[in-house]
Order: sequence, then C-alpha cells, then structure tokens
Amino acid sequence: MNKVFGALLSITIILSGCDKKEEGIPPINNECFFNTILDSTQISNRLLGKWKWQYSFSGWTSVYSDEANKGLVLEFKTGGVLVVSRNGVVEQTANWTLQREWQIVTEPLIIETLGPVHFCNSQLLFQGGALDGTNNYYKKE
Repeated sequence: MNKVFGALLSITIILSGCDKKEEGIPPINNECFFNTILDSTQISNRLLGKWKWQYSFSGWTSVYSDEANKGLVLEFKTGGVLVVSRNGVVEQTANWTLQREWQIVTEPLIIETLGPVHFCNSQLLFQGGALDGTNNYYKKE
C-alpha cells in the first residue's frame, strides 16, 4: 500500500511541476513561418483583414508575453489603410506599404508591425527580432 501511495504521490508531484504548453506559441525556430514562401502580391493580399495579437517574444530577454498588447487588433484594408484598435476601440489609423525584405512600413509608425512579415497557416509574424526588436504574433480573425 505504501508503494502505491508513494508512486501516486511521485506522479502527482512530477505532473504538477510540468509546464503547461501554451497553445499557439511556436517553437523558437519558427520553422512553419520561415518555410512559407510568398511573393509581394501574395503577402499584400494575405495581410488583408483583421489580425488579433496573440503574444510577443523578446530575444533580448527570452521571454514570451501574452499580456503586453492584449486586445490589440490590426485591420489591413485595401488602398494601404491600417486600422489599429484595442478592445474594440479604434486607437489609430495609419497608411501601410510593403517594402523590400517583406517589411511593412507604416505612417505613422506602428511598433507592433516592425520586421519582416511571415505567415504560418492562420498566423502572422512580424519578426521585429530581426531588427533587435520584439517578434509579434497575430491570429487571423
């Protein structure tokens, strides 16, 4: 009986110490994002619509955050219009263009869109880490 109790206690301790894997947080190498190759027209068309911020990753601190921009939604519209809202309230409207190296340039600057653009299924990555910034991940609404 003590062996059974000890085994159950050990299993409980081990399982309670396991980190719960965050659903949707990709492995550090972001393979799926980097294996999706698109041309500029495909990228521009795929950007259209609403993208809800999911989390960010800072290479400087090696920390994921799912709180920093909670409620942030980017809506890319035809004609180069970007509507930025948070919790359903429009905060800003900007103009956007796709530049070389597949980076979005916004006027005014929207910091959460810095870095090369990558897609993986219904997710969008602005790889700000390539510019010593923060990677921001979005999910298509």
